[in-house]
Amino acid sequence: MKGRRLWLRAATVLGPLPVYVTSRPIEVEGHPVDAYFDREKPEIVIEQVANVDLMKMRLHHELLHLCWGAHSGDARAPILGRTPEARARKEEAIVSFLEPVQFDLLVRNRWLKYPNPPKVK
Repeated sequence: MKGRRLWLRAATVLGPLPVYVTSRPIEVEGHPVDAYFDREKPEIVIEQVANVDLMKMRLHHELLHLCWGAHSGDARAPILGRTPEARARKEEAIVSFLEPVQFDLLVRNRWLKYPNPPKVK
């Protein structure tokens, strides 16, 4: 696809997961987002920005969504709620709460080393 390049492929519990960088704005359900984990395909798409560390942080955020997505709705329901909408809201809140501190801890101690993303024209 034009305006999009493969950053990396990850082996996951859901199978192979390609991660793409795009130069185009990303929209999910009519709302602009910086990055997105698509559970259906599955794939991650991250918008290119000049700050590489920010892109890596967004990758980490989306990988945390993958961790939640690896469990069935029945396993997530007691924690996140009964409806898909409630689960989506609570999952985003939990991931957003955990990700910045966890990312900082892992990077600061050199325990996390994502490869640099490619440039997209």
